[in-house]
Amino acid sequence: MIAERRIWGSFAACAALGLALQWLLPAAALIPALLAAILLGGMPHGGLDVFLARRRFPLRGPVALAVFFAAYLTLAALVVAVWLAAPTAALIAFLGYSALHFGGDWSPAGRFGAASAGIVVLALPALAAPDPVADLFAALGADGAVARDVLRAAGLAALVGAVAAFRARPAHLALLGALAALALVAHPLAYFLAFFCGVHGPMHILRIRRRYGLSGRAILARWVGPAMIAGLAVLILAVLMAPRVGLDTAAMRAVFVGFAALTVPHMLLVDLAAGAPRRETVAAP
Repeated sequence: MIAERRIWGSFAACAALGLALQWLLPAAALIPALLAAILLGGMPHGGLDVFLARRRFPLRGPVALAVFFAAYLTLAALVVAVWLAAPTAALIAFLGYSALHFGGDWSPAGRFGAASAGIVVLALPALAAPDPVADLFAALGADGAVARDVLRAAGLAALVGAVAAFRARPAHLALLGALAALALVAHPLAYFLAFFCGVHGPMHILRIRRRYGLSGRAILARWVGPAMIAGLAVLILAVLMAPRVGLDTAAMRAVFVGFAALTVPHMLLVDLAAGAPRRETVAAP
């Protein structure tokens, strides 16, 4: 799937957007603009969680659906609580789980290569721009230097494994090379925009389209509502934190802590759905 033109096209478009924002906007406006782009661009693939849950579990009737939402939101609230209590440990754990999750985009190369690639993808900004990454992690309430150094060490170790695993997969190496080149010139958030919204999100949507036979219209109809609810939750979190930490820091924490809170149940659900048989093929509306 990495070799597909549409993935390279979405990656190039998101990278161009991130770099344009970086070069054209004043420093004070850059981080809010990049966060908004990440939020808007990342919502579509997470908005399909209700659809995946219906395929994975027998959610028949409003009671079963309410139980699913209660479990999903309880797990999200638990993530927020852990982050508030131990932000550095929570950030490192979240980065580790995210790396394994992102490794699913590279899964045809085997588990070792996929896990290595997932770690490298997250670590590239920390390797290329260590100080800005530490500052971003600190804005999330964590010990930025510690979290950055852990990520850098993991990234250096995983880089050797990824190159070895992909030596016979030029498309994988080409994408890793493109991401590395972008990390050298892009703000860490611009880099994350390009990967998260240009590579990971489209790959996730393509997998769902092919697994369940969904059209683009059917996917759009299913993600709009959940995505809007998640976006509203992040916005409310930012407004609540702004008086205490300032607007930029509140926006940063709301987006990333909010993403962490919503992403952990999302990743668990995706991992469960990946091993589930195809219960049905969903026709386009």
